[in-house]
Amino acid sequence: MQKNLYHLPVLSTPDLLAFRLFGPGLGNLLFPIARAVVGQKKLGGVMVPPTLRQIKFGTYARREPDKRTYGRLMEHRTMADWNNRFWSLFQRKVAEENFDRDKDESATIVYQGLGNFFHDIKQESAEICGWLVKRSRHKVDFSRCIDISVHVRRGDFLNANGSGANIQIPDEWYIGALQEARKVIGGRNQRCVIFTDGPIDQIKDLSQRLGAEVDASPNALVSLLSMSRGRIIITSRSTFSMWAVFLGDRVAIWDRTFASSGYWPHRPDADLVF
Repeated sequence: MQKNLYHLPVLSTPDLLAFRLFGPGLGNLLFPIARAVVGQKKLGGVMVPPTLRQIKFGTYARREPDKRTYGRLMEHRTMADWNNRFWSLFQRKVAEENFDRDKDESATIVYQGLGNFFHDIKQESAEICGWLVKRSRHKVDFSRCIDISVHVRRGDFLNANGSGANIQIPDEWYIGALQEARKVIGGRNQRCVIFTDGPIDQIKDLSQRLGAEVDASPNALVSLLSMSRGRIIITSRSTFSMWAVFLGDRVAIWDRTFASSGYWPHRPDADLVF
């Protein structure tokens, strides 16, 4: 067991302890958090909860419903959390890739950036999900049965063609993907739930065409954890979708034009394309 070892996710800089300036969306913020959770499990020491609250301007300019400031996603830091954060400041800081477990008995391991996406953590979904559920400010009702989760990403995503991420998927694709999902699941009276960052009026037509209800989770983390409970997940080109599939270890339907291999370790029996 390492002595005085702290695992510190740094989500963006500058990190002013109570809040950060700027920063990406929740899907990308979860990567350093997840690697820190896994690091603490493997090496021992203390996991230091990150500074989640961030100042954003683009979300206000675009009038997005979710301003993505993330200050109320997780429980407030306890006195023990603040104490660990304080003492982590006085340890020698070591980037995760430079940590030497034979030499660095006392250190603050800093986890920052996207790393190798899900390839870094592919065997650790249960550990990471457990940590997120425990820290979530709003508890998730895992007894809710969702047959098909549908992630419709809008917000800052471009409405354009291409194979990369950050691109909206047309409504017609979701309609076809839902038909495929229903074939996979089978049975009747399937419950379909749309999870989206867009305004309700923007997806009203799609929800009616899908015969789906729209998720009413109080924040993005609860939405993510709830989406992960779907028996099958129809994804967007988004790491947020990937997190839901990963945390729930679910069957997923992906847009066949989305080149996801750089982010995602392909699962032959669980990753379907349409």
